[in-house]
Amino acid sequence: MISYTDDVKNKVLGVSSEVLKAHTAVSSECAVRMAQGATELLKSDIAVSVTGYAGPGDGEDGTPCGTVYIGYSDRNGSGAVRFIFDGDRDDVRRKTRDAAYGILRERAEEI
Repeated sequence: MISYTDDVKNKVLGVSSEVLKAHTAVSSECAVRMAQGATELLKSDIAVSVTGYAGPGDGEDGTPCGTVYIGYSDRNGSGAVRFIFDGDRDDVRRKTRDAAYGILRERAEEI
């Protein structure tokens, strides 16, 4: 699922307006709730989520380009990992994909 807008994060994945307002969409809190919402919505055993700024510019709040939170949720718990990747937009997206697959693989081995 691709949820670029706060509205989709809220209405589909269940990220509360309070989380989005207090922490923004690019936060560990949002990443965790997105992953939890995906497991609930899809009735899956595990999910990962990604939220961040791939570029070309920084976030409106000054968060640097390359800042990414990867959330996860499974029956053993939920959490998020913060990364700051360098490079252009394609580099950040590729590194994010690889990190998300790595987290998914690690979490799947534990369940």
